[in-house]
Amino acid sequence: MHSAIQEAHLHKHGLGLSTRPNTRNVRESYVRLQRQSRIEHIVVGDVAAFTRALAHLSIRVMLALEAVAPNRVYLVAETDHGTWPSAYFDEEANAEVEVDLLTLIATHLAAGEVAVLKEAGAEKASYVGGVALAVNANGQTAKVDLDEIYRRAEELGPHVSPDV
Repeated sequence: MHSAIQEAHLHKHGLGLSTRPNTRNVRESYVRLQRQSRIEHIVVGDVAAFTRALAHLSIRVMLALEAVAPNRVYLVAETDHGTWPSAYFDEEANAEVEVDLLTLIATHLAAGEVAVLKEAGAEKASYVGGVALAVNANGQTAKVDLDEIYRRAEELGPHVSPDV
């Protein structure tokens, strides 16, 4: 399942952002690569167990206001490249361990809950991409890619602005 998240990555190792224009070419972007990934509020069965399950990943678990609902959290990816993690490094085994993030999240969702993982980003202000993945407590998934708009736009008329 995590490979669907990886499909949306602009660059696996794109890092940081720059606020200075390139002095050789003013048209160069102010941002080399900027990505953000998050899950809006979801209800999990046990917040402590969910937090422990994600502890080795670069994901921040944030508690929502208790007045809204108990066990309601939201997640923010804190990887260097802003994307959802698909692996972590196990120091004891001295090896990278792959993680199926959608399955991991699904096993902690309360009955009837659906988590929507959103990831979007831009590279040099010339490419914008994004993907949203949904998973329910039964492990069923759905995916929407921002580039799907071109296919849908063709249904509206013959001259669709190009994806450059």
